[in-house]
Amino acid sequence: MNILDGIKSRNSLVDTHTHLHSDCYKRHIPKYLNRAKEANVEEIWLVAVDYDSSIRNIEIIKQYQRAYPEVILRLGIGFDMEVVVPGSDIFTIQYFSLSATELEKKIKGLYEDIFARAREAEIRPALIGEIGMDFYHINNPDNDYELTRQDREHSIELQESLFRLQLQIAAENNLPVSIHSRSAEAECIEIVSEIQGTQANLAGIFHSFTGNAMQIHRITDLGFYIGINGIITYKSAERLRASVRRKIGVVDAHERTPDNGYNENAVRFSSNSEKEKSGALKKLYEKNIVLETDSPYLIPSQTKRESLKLAYGDYINDSTTILDTLQAVST
Repeated sequence: MNILDGIKSRNSLVDTHTHLHSDCYKRHIPKYLNRAKEANVEEIWLVAVDYDSSIRNIEIIKQYQRAYPEVILRLGIGFDMEVVVPGSDIFTIQYFSLSATELEKKIKGLYEDIFARAREAEIRPALIGEIGMDFYHINNPDNDYELTRQDREHSIELQESLFRLQLQIAAENNLPVSIHSRSAEAECIEIVSEIQGTQANLAGIFHSFTGNAMQIHRITDLGFYIGINGIITYKSAERLRASVRRKIGVVDAHERTPDNGYNENAVRFSSNSEKEKSGALKKLYEKNIVLETDSPYLIPSQTKRESLKLAYGDYINDSTTILDTLQAVST
């Protein structure tokens, strides 16, 4: 059983996408975990973006899990597509200089080493991710980096090769995936659908989802989940927020007409009561929607930013902000 199999049977708070390996957390992990515990966050899924962050996740769990048994830390390993996107923070020229076949061979070897390191630490990987494709950065390159057409084409080729390989690795190990699909939702959905045709156990989450209502239905029809985070609280995310709310049966006041009436089954989450939180979570999970922070990124609101600055001395996101996301789609 993978970690997604049981999520519908529980109504607990789970942060399904966290970059606890980030340098900004080095001095703050105990505070981060204490705040999660106080907010009744029961699980934090640690995603990786490359070899170093995969190993760092192993080290974090080994160091902190026994001291914080109330918060289960899940090990994520993998290679984000940005390792082959010129101009990104984790761009790796050694990978980009390879052919797709050479890159696959290189990544397979690194996975063997990561799995071996996890076995030595007696920690079982729980997910592969984050992985995927991202066309935003190659279509909107950093001003300091000029991309040629050849660079773009090569990046797309390597991204797709890396994505397909890691989907196969996930299926072979019965591990769910966390998929990054910014400006490449349609392409990622098609690839997942294709591979699921031969790997029926392939499962996972389209993390930080910002696509449209049709894509939500396509993803959930595949048995996959969408991950929502602080983005959904932004004023600019009105369409996304409306799509998710309709998916879980929440009808906004301005949408109630004599034709649609008042939805008696709509989630109502207006206080901090555990019963209401549980009901809201149940509705999300039933519709294949999960919560995430993508911390340290995507802080939900200005008010929350200030409270986080007080906690950490800087604007660092943490798992307590999934409550803001839950509130935004459930009331």
